Amino acid sequence: MTQELTDASDLMPMPQAASDPLYEKFFDGLKQKTLWTRRCAQCGTWQWPPQTFCFHCQGTDFEWHELPTSGEVYSFSVMYRAFDRYHADKLPYGVVIVKLGEIHITGRFLGDPEDIHCGLPVEAAWDELAVAGCSPAFQAVS
Repeated sequence: MTQELTDASDLMPMPQAASDPLYEKFFDGLKQKTLWTRRCAQCGTWQWPPQTFCFHCQGTDFEWHELPTSGEVYSFSVMYRAFDRYHADKLPYGVVIVKLGEIHITGRFLGDPEDIHCGLPVEAAWDELAVAGCSPAFQAVS
């Protein structure tokens, strides 16, 4: 049985840096090997992903804060099927949701996906994809 891939592109199907000003500081941070998120200046609620108003108090004044680059795996998934050509030779691979302070960030897992488990200590890993402003990646803390 031949597996049909849904994306005819040979390019990596990753988002480019958002032109939306709500995400600008986050994507600029990836280029500097830092992670940033917003906090409502009125009520102190952390917000990710960014919205135009606070989902707690409806405030519109926010401050950007740098996130820690280490945390723990909150949830994860291991991909065994490629949905595009870029990932066809990278199976299996892991995607993790990492608790960084008060925020949960989704990213790629660098390492053996069979090693992932909830509570696994991880740190941000900076490779050519993250530095280009595409996505954060995480690796197990040794």
